[in-house]
Amino acid sequence: MGCTAEAIDVFEASRKSGPGGVWYAPGKASNCGGVAVSGLEMAQNSQRLAWSTEEVDSKLKNIMAECYGICLSAGSKWSGEELTDGVLPSLLSGANVAGFIKVADAMKSQGDWWRRPQVDLDVVFNVNYLFGGAESLTEGRKRSPRRVYAPNEEHHEQYAFAAPPQDPNDFLWLMTEEPHRSRRTAIMKAHPEVTKLMGYEPLTKYVVLFVVSIQIIFAIYLRHHSPLSPLFVFCAYAVGGTANHNLFLAIHEITHNLAFRGIAPNKLLAMVANLPIGIPYSASFKKYHIEHHKFMGQDGVDTDLPTRLELMCLNNVLGKVIFATFQIFFYALRPTFVVFDYVLVSAFGARPLIYLVMSSFFAGSLHPLAGHFIAEHYLWDGLEQETYSYYGPLNILAYNVGYHNEHHDFPSIPWTKLPALRKLAPEFYDTIPSHPSWPMVIVNFIRDPEVGMFARAKRLGKGRPVDPAMLAKGITGMVCATDQDVKHDESGSEDRELSEEESDKSELQDGFPMAASQQMPATAHKEIVVLGAGVVGLTTALKLQQQGDYKVTIVAEVIPSDPKSIRYTSRWAGAHHVYNPIDDTGLHQFEEKTFNVMWELSAPGNDAEECFLRITQTEHFFNARAQPDPLEKLPGYRLLKPEELLPGAISGATFHTITIDTPIYLNYLLTRFLAHGGRILRGCLIHLHQLLEGGTCLFSGGTEHDPKPDAVVICVGLGARFLGGVEDKNMYPVRGQTVIVRAPWVRFGRTETKDESGALTYIIPRRSSDVRSSILFLSFSPDLRTLLHSECSRSSSAGRASTTTGSLVRGPKPPEDILKRGLKLCPELAPPEVRAVREPTVEDVLPLIVGEGCGLRPARKGGIRLEVEWVDGARVHREGRIPVVHNYGHGGFGFQSSWGCADKVLELLGDAFKTQKNA
Repeated sequence: MGCTAEAIDVFEASRKSGPGGVWYAPGKASNCGGVAVSGLEMAQNSQRLAWSTEEVDSKLKNIMAECYGICLSAGSKWSGEELTDGVLPSLLSGANVAGFIKVADAMKSQGDWWRRPQVDLDVVFNVNYLFGGAESLTEGRKRSPRRVYAPNEEHHEQYAFAAPPQDPNDFLWLMTEEPHRSRRTAIMKAHPEVTKLMGYEPLTKYVVLFVVSIQIIFAIYLRHHSPLSPLFVFCAYAVGGTANHNLFLAIHEITHNLAFRGIAPNKLLAMVANLPIGIPYSASFKKYHIEHHKFMGQDGVDTDLPTRLELMCLNNVLGKVIFATFQIFFYALRPTFVVFDYVLVSAFGARPLIYLVMSSFFAGSLHPLAGHFIAEHYLWDGLEQETYSYYGPLNILAYNVGYHNEHHDFPSIPWTKLPALRKLAPEFYDTIPSHPSWPMVIVNFIRDPEVGMFARAKRLGKGRPVDPAMLAKGITGMVCATDQDVKHDESGSEDRELSEEESDKSELQDGFPMAASQQMPATAHKEIVVLGAGVVGLTTALKLQQQGDYKVTIVAEVIPSDPKSIRYTSRWAGAHHVYNPIDDTGLHQFEEKTFNVMWELSAPGNDAEECFLRITQTEHFFNARAQPDPLEKLPGYRLLKPEELLPGAISGATFHTITIDTPIYLNYLLTRFLAHGGRILRGCLIHLHQLLEGGTCLFSGGTEHDPKPDAVVICVGLGARFLGGVEDKNMYPVRGQTVIVRAPWVRFGRTETKDESGALTYIIPRRSSDVRSSILFLSFSPDLRTLLHSECSRSSSAGRASTTTGSLVRGPKPPEDILKRGLKLCPELAPPEVRAVREPTVEDVLPLIVGEGCGLRPARKGGIRLEVEWVDGARVHREGRIPVVHNYGHGGFGFQSSWGCADKVLELLGDAFKTQKNA
């Protein structure tokens, strides 16, 4: 029978209680009986049969018995329950799983699969089948040995393929965005703690020095042996090829500035790693590899792609053998690194250099490790998958470069932490086909006619015309150019070579992800410390790092990727952009600048697009608004008609604005800050003078990168009330409670600015399809420390302050109260099918709740404090005066004023340093 969800829960609980329980058969079973009766009736009519009542009953009984058997079998096998004695399996779970299997069978039977086998569902349900390539020569002997889906257990020679082979006469031309940016955004949203994996790896330099030493020792040892002797050749292939390939990949790792904090030591280590290679490699590789990441697949820019000439000449078995054998020579080499070679030849003769060059040749030739060159980005099995990973044991010798999807998604995560990234986000990586063997990739590449030089995905660079012939070949999708266009000189050339200095600036300014704790170039001579990593602190730090001549360090007790805490306000925010109703021209200027920045960030195709949702917002005002109303500056602004207003509202307006998915946006800011060379340290200050006197070595353990700060920017929110040296008693909390519901049908915002109870209620949809229904209460508390140390959630003992007495009243408002307000303001919160038949109630929305929250907005009497204060250097055992810039007290408007305030901080710092210099 069909039942409500509540009734089913009762039945299922009874079933689990043991003997005597109620065994519920789902509505699908009764539906099956009804369909069976109709089918039997139609069978009699169509075939003009005359079945007796007993015959019909018997057939119906058999059909229902089979239905029961299917549900029982599937429930026993797939429900995931551990059935104890007397507990019956769930027919409900069995019916659901059985229905899925029937659908899968139908899709497999009727779908247009390429060379479709009869695949055993028991095998398909195992996630370990996702491979491209093959594990051995015996796999698939009658055809090209490559595998994406598991072979059938009974028919070992049959394989399932997702699509027909690619046209061997041309590359696969795509007009979709490269996959790594979107996956990076999704992973950061699902796992914001991924930023903790970013940073440099100290172990790298020791591995490099060890391998370089081995190569030099072998080169000198073999100086008395003929280059054609078996020992020389064997050592060059087995030892030298492996070692030099390891050094190739060490240079790859160092190119991402993942061996040291600073750029200069990374360059130096790359040069050291290049010594045994015998051929200058590291300098040119860095430039081209950065372009490969930033412009992956773009024809004429990504030098990792085969050329049209290679396609014409090498697109056969012999050509692929030549390519696989000499692939190292297909990478650009620049002859500027000869001092070491000269010293080596002068001291020990030519044979050590011959050994090193031969080692490099073998390293990039038919060598087990060289399979990764082909495995990483060649297309297999008709899939449009541009990047493949490999998780086998050869990664031990290859700086985990096999974790290639992981590396492209997060280039700023070092090699030692890539396995942790895969473990952190298995739902993203364990579902992607991967290669089980690098050596077999080389074998399959050579002998498989369906894989060749053509098996690469390419894209047109932004602004290039689309060839109609390409459209005729079935190119689909939208052109999704990267956030940074290829730079054109006056002659239109895209191949202008950047100097090393320009290349480094390009990395820092164009957003190439660099390691956490990275230094700026040597020209950054002012050390700035930003206290606080909320939205105001992160935005300010990023602005200073991007635009100023500064090296910025954030010091914070809590960072965006930490679990939610009442100590970290920004994660609790809604958030959307509407102007502060307070008549404050200066604040409105900050908000206008911020809106302009965020509107641009939210544009389609922008890196930060996933952080925002552009919506139509409606505001209902119960109090008079200041005139002129700053909301008039927003696009699409118009006043509401009287009939459009809520009861009791005296005016209203509608306009276009943005909402912000705060966890994603905060991690976006942090990632951009790190990518531009910023540094973040975890720490808690008691007094500002501790930092001014001791510097950031108080938190880092003390290194050469920890000079004392030239200036400090205070962005600590409510912490400004307690931080020694600041202790601003004008700070107070504004408590805000939110209930998050999953309502993807709501794609507009709505707010009522103070109803009769004095609360502010708003509806904020997010790009993720979550909707925040929230209320705000103005809160004053004489015992703010108690409130800050309490976790304000539904089950906690934290409180809200009375607006009249200031005493703590235990317990936040229940979600039912918030949803009641939300439904009053926005009945569309309820599911459409409910609203179609009756007036929705709170009970209709309660099942949609996915989270609750309570945060404390850092408000300040007198508004934002944005000014410079000078600290006498004698008080902290330093000379002169030290500027301290205050940037706090934003209340509930931190997100929407963040960029404007950051601009002001940049201006104040510039003026302060000029004053300091003149003094």
